[in-house]
Amino acid sequence: PKNSSVYALRLWQGGLGLPDRDYYLSDGFAKERDAYRAHVAKMLRFLGDSEDSAKEAADQILELETELAKASRARVDLRDGEKNYHKKTLAELQELTPALPWKAYFDELGAAGMETVIVGQPEFFQAFNRLVETQPAEVWANYLRWHVLRSTASLLSSTIEDENFRFYGTTLRGQPQNEPRWKRAAGVIDGSIGEAVGSLYVARHFPPAARERMAELVTNVKEVFRDRLAQVAWMTDATRQQAIQKFERFSTKIGHPEVFRDYSAIVLKPDDHFGNVQRSAEFESKRQMARIGQRVDRKEWGMTPQTVNAYFSPLFNEIVFPAGILQPPFFDPTLDDAVNYGAIGVVIGHEITHGYDDQGRKYDADGNLRDWWTEADGREFKTRAEKLVAQRCEARSSP
Repeated sequence: PKNSSVYALRLWQGGLGLPDRDYYLSDGFAKERDAYRAHVAKMLRFLGDSEDSAKEAADQILELETELAKASRARVDLRDGEKNYHKKTLAELQELTPALPWKAYFDELGAAGMETVIVGQPEFFQAFNRLVETQPAEVWANYLRWHVLRSTASLLSSTIEDENFRFYGTTLRGQPQNEPRWKRAAGVIDGSIGEAVGSLYVARHFPPAARERMAELVTNVKEVFRDRLAQVAWMTDATRQQAIQKFERFSTKIGHPEVFRDYSAIVLKPDDHFGNVQRSAEFESKRQMARIGQRVDRKEWGMTPQTVNAYFSPLFNEIVFPAGILQPPFFDPTLDDAVNYGAIGVVIGHEITHGYDDQGRKYDADGNLRDWWTEADGREFKTRAEKLVAQRCEARSSP
């Protein structure tokens, strides 16, 4: 984040089977914890565990994950880029967590030869280190068995997939039934070889004329936003100059990458669904690890072309609109401008403002994590943001 031109490996807290640390620590989630314990035990029975050993392992797993949760930062704290940036040499990382064999891990991961790593939450890894030293190997073995099963449950038998959905879909999210099989299958392909699908999607559903029309809309919305940025009354000239410089460096991606990713190295077999997903994941992992320390490819996309969404990247200082969202009802090149500004125009404006929201404003024109605000303007931003928070809280509490 502080050198957006080079790829680096980042270590981040994780390892929980429930969605958030609060599920382990808050009295309000006691029922969900009990349901999780029962779900883990039931899933382990599918691996051949006896009923008693599955229950014992589930208790161990919940206890271990609770300790990881205690060391985890809350979601609101994870939004602060500065507080979650700790650049360390491998020697410093090893000193921080002496029980963790980092060199062996990175070598196996395909990330050998790194000199530095970005650690998001040092206190989490210190707690992880203590647990490695104090928890029996049997407990870690059960924990790892569970997480391998949990992460692959949707790819296994219908019985396992149904139990996985019953807990994560119905119990936690209130979803009465799973998505149709065709939609789940499409999601797997999208997540595994998404740009291969994207090339077909673009050929069928996104002609060059649509891209040109969208580019015009983006240009017009950006011009209006720049005019308003130049007139923000509470912003001093020093900060405004930096804000406009950042805006003028904004880049835009529309529709699809110029060159689609080559997946020819992946071996795909019509009778090996699990293996196909596994091999595609290995392909992506190797692709990512090989880039550590290399120059950033700014032509790369963070979403597939068929995704119905858009995003702002603070590291690239860019707004991106996949072809999937550039379809009715969000966008239709055959309709009047008023219709498109009322639909996709909202999305364009939304993504632009991410460059100046509570997170995006912390990154400069080059996409580096750097405070370019004067102290007074920073305080003014927070004061105005707090008013918006208060307004939303008041709206939620109204009858």
